[in-house]
Amino acid sequence: MNVHKLKLYEKDQQEAKPEGPTVAELAVRIGELRAVNAVQAVPERTVRKAARAERPVAARIRAKPAERPVVEEPAPVEVVREPEPPVAPPATVIAMPEPSRNGQAKAVTRRRRERAERLRLF
Repeated sequence: MNVHKLKLYEKDQQEAKPEGPTVAELAVRIGELRAVNAVQAVPERTVRKAARAERPVAARIRAKPAERPVVEEPAPVEVVREPEPPVAPPATVIAMPEPSRNGQAKAVTRRRRERAERLRLF
């Protein structure tokens, strides 16, 4: 029985031909694809030059006091305030007693609070 298996194996090896393109064909196709999809270099940015009429900031700061424009200050305005009305004393707040609950209501409240604390972790 082993002889039959060997003959079948040899027959399969002789009939088997490589499917698809060869390595050389694949290399040529890869080279063609790379040539088609080549990325062009990005042009360098040009630096914006200051307009000739614009003076540098440092030059404007260092300008002589005589060259600086004179800014007129407005005359002070007097503000007349009206007398404030008398302040009422703050109202006192009396806390309302919490209504008594049975054991079931307390358990439900406690479970809701625990769930809220667990969900706060997420």
